[in-house]
Amino acid sequence: MPKKTSGETASKIKQRINRCNKFILLATNGAVESKWCNWELGYGDAQKFDTDNIALFPIKPEKTNDYDYKGNEYMRIYPHIAYYYGSERYSNGTVIKEGFYVCTDTENSRTIVPLEKWLKK
Repeated sequence: MPKKTSGETASKIKQRINRCNKFILLATNGAVESKWCNWELGYGDAQKFDTDNIALFPIKPEKTNDYDYKGNEYMRIYPHIAYYYGSERYSNGTVIKEGFYVCTDTENSRTIVPLEKWLKK
């Protein structure tokens, strides 16, 4: 990447996003406030959203509630990566195996897919 951001920077980021099968935004509070990360998310959305190949990985400060997290509004739009501890259950009562999952929320439900499986599709 160039030392100083420019049109060349944007072109290189676009090329990299296009070459990758998946787009995952490491969404810290600082990242979601960054103009570059928001631009990257918008470009990634245009390239990957219709193919279910985009997700956020929210990194929240410890003991932060979702409503305190600055990227909360993005988690309502995009699938996001979450860790399940093995104590949660599916709606049918089956225990959710411990690990990372890609979660897609709708108004009335949540679909989860093991991260490993999502990365392979």
